Amino acid sequence: MDKIKFRSAFYNDANKFLFFSYWGKIDHKGNFSNGCFAGFTSSGAGSIKYNDMFIGEYDNTTWDELTKEEQEKWISQGQTPMDWNGYELYENDKVMDIQSKHNGVIEFIQGAFTISPEYEPRDLFELIRRKRIKKIGTIHES
Repeated sequence: MDKIKFRSAFYNDANKFLFFSYWGKIDHKGNFSNGCFAGFTSSGAGSIKYNDMFIGEYDNTTWDELTKEEQEKWISQGQTPMDWNGYELYENDKVMDIQSKHNGVIEFIQGAFTISPEYEPRDLFELIRRKRIKKIGTIHES
């Protein structure tokens, strides 16, 4: 079963990105929670500007491509290198087709995920299946 998962982007009053908060109907292990959506708690800093939906897929980043800090963070969360599937992909993530070197942004348009401006909606999932997509950032991060 797919996760119902979102990422909220918090911005300060000067419209500068601060941090992400992840939420949805999942528990801390990525399983569906009982009852209603499990939300996030805010420290009161900033306000939500975007809610980006998890597309249910991962990019092609391997464990060995992660920085030492990213690997340590992953392990500190009770995960193992064998659990690594790549970066989760969300709306508004910047991605690159590693074969063609085209860059784009994941968008949800007319009921389908696509990479703008280069591709048709079906092409995103085809590129993911062919292990050609790398996450290179988000529209929120400079």
